[in-house]
Amino acid sequence: MKQTLYRTGSDSAIVSALVEAASQGKEVTVVIELRARFDEADNLQLASRLQEAGAIVVYGIMAYKTHAKMLHIVRREKANCATTRTWALATITPKPPSFTPTIAC
Repeated sequence: MKQTLYRTGSDSAIVSALVEAASQGKEVTVVIELRARFDEADNLQLASRLQEAGAIVVYGIMAYKTHAKMLHIVRREKANCATTRTWALATITPKPPSFTPTIAC
């Protein structure tokens, strides 16, 4: 699982799902934006929470803001790999996002 995080809030469902996946031994990599307009301290706490669960945390480049939201999941289904990808330039709300599933390895 690969995910970018910009401003999620302290009780984010996506962060909880990423923590759970990492805790279960899934490979989780997260890019966290530190320049997140007043949410820098929250993002550092989320980064610690993710790292403690076993996720790989990468921080955004200090001179730039990463405002785009991207998610990439690769999972094994029988003999194939299935991927799910989504991306957005605006805020992703807690409502279920629309995914574009494709099959590829």
